[in-house]
Amino acid sequence: MFASKSVLSVCCCLLLCAVAGAQITITESDISTTIGDSVVFKTLVTGSTTVDVGPSGGPHVWTFDTAAFSGLVLVSELVDKATAPLGARFPDANIAIQQVYGPYGNWVFRSLGDSQMLDLGAVMTNATETLGVRYGTPGVNLDLPLTFGTQWQTTFGYTDTTSDTTQSVVLNTYRCNVDAWGTATCPVGTYPCLRENVFQTEITTNYLRGVLASAETVLTRRYYWLAAAVQSAVAMAHSVQGDTSSNFTTADDYMVLVWCNTGGVAEQRSPLVAPVMRIMPNPCAGNAELRLASGIRGPVTIRVCDATGRVVLRQTANANTMRLDLHGNRTGLYCCTVTAGSRVFTEPLVLLK
Repeated sequence: MFASKSVLSVCCCLLLCAVAGAQITITESDISTTIGDSVVFKTLVTGSTTVDVGPSGGPHVWTFDTAAFSGLVLVSELVDKATAPLGARFPDANIAIQQVYGPYGNWVFRSLGDSQMLDLGAVMTNATETLGVRYGTPGVNLDLPLTFGTQWQTTFGYTDTTSDTTQSVVLNTYRCNVDAWGTATCPVGTYPCLRENVFQTEITTNYLRGVLASAETVLTRRYYWLAAAVQSAVAMAHSVQGDTSSNFTTADDYMVLVWCNTGGVAEQRSPLVAPVMRIMPNPCAGNAELRLASGIRGPVTIRVCDATGRVVLRQTANANTMRLDLHGNRTGLYCCTVTAGSRVFTEPLVLLK
């Protein structure tokens, strides 16, 4: 009798685990495609961060705290492809993601279908130049629907000819496995998550006048905690270069979600050709320009709050373009709210000095 009860208990536990795991599923409808949706990550680049990843399986409870972070703030926003540098090179992309950190910009171009999300290429900018690469073969970013146990492998690469005499051929192989599930807690909240475990091999071969000059292989493991509720990753951890253990505990790059308007605002934005509101530059050093779509009529009220909710700037305007002066405020993440009649719009604003 005791043995029968034990077997029954074990079966019930296995069934509950299977059901709980099956409840976390990410499909193409869970991936944001609305221009203007944005998330903000805080990045700690240290080389010695301890990451509690837990073994494969689940359920796990992951906690990501940014209290001790002193790193960069990364804003990631969906933008109209036509506004992105070199966007015309990616006619088959239906998603363009703009990421800004300090003086640098990065645009990622993707194609989202009902069974896969493909990486097509990227464009990078700094104060002096713009560089773009289109992958020879698209890389599989996500294999959909995404559930516990999903796995795939993809290879993609590009050739970079920097001059008439030099050439670099970059080949990436990603081996992806959704190997754990549970709940992840970050400053934004607690969410059911799938953990994507990615093993990356990057081989860069350099040629000088057509002759092999050098070759380098870089091995990296990455973890992404993916949550359908925020249509994004809640946290990301990159292993120290060369550490390819299945459960690394030291991260070279650690990113945690600290703000999100994707799937969590009272008024969902329409897929406009341009966003309803845009702040430029963002991040800013103190002065920024707020631009509203032509359909927004004044007067409007603008309110900027810091991370604690304290109002640091309040003003009214009748124009669609106005100046925001944040001099005298601390470096950090702010929220800009525009009220136009009964309509309310928000946008993250990062102040860097």
